[in-house]
Amino acid sequence: LGEYYGATLTRDEWQRMDEEATDYIFEVDGPNRTKFYIDAAASDCLMAKVNGAKTKRQRRLVNVEAYQYAQRIFYRATRDVPKGTELIIDYGDEYWG
Repeated sequence: LGEYYGATLTRDEWQRMDEEATDYIFEVDGPNRTKFYIDAAASDCLMAKVNGAKTKRQRRLVNVEAYQYAQRIFYRATRDVPKGTELIIDYGDEYWG
């Protein structure tokens, strides 16, 4: 479907952010077991608009997954998605905690 992109943040930069400002942050495995973060909040990234499944009912509708290739995050459909269907991804329970 496309790449999740935006500003690149270090772990320190991410940790200093207000919790409310982290809604569009994606953690990425970097080289040598390091982590960095992609902040799509101020970008025109369409993948940042994919809705997250919060309830059990919404989780049954999940049709998108994220995967990492090199140090980049991409979204792909997990099944056929008819035109006009909402794109929904499961970010995991930690996201809503």
